[in-house]
Amino acid sequence: MRQGKFVDKEIDPYNEEWNFETSDENFKTPFSSVQPPKSRFVQSKWERLAVSKIRQAIKKGWMKTP
Repeated sequence: MRQGKFVDKEIDPYNEEWNFETSDENFKTPFSSVQPPKSRFVQSKWERLAVSKIRQAIKKGWMKTP
């Protein structure tokens, strides 16, 4: 395997017999393609504290925006 060879010569690394199509309706679109709205995002406690520190530094002039 370290030499880049397969252990068994019967293994086909380029096997394309995988069937991606299924007749089950649940698997055709497993996830919705619609993004959730940004208003539904809830920050964690630590993200909220970090953002509040940055906001306070900008307000007091300790940090400058580009």
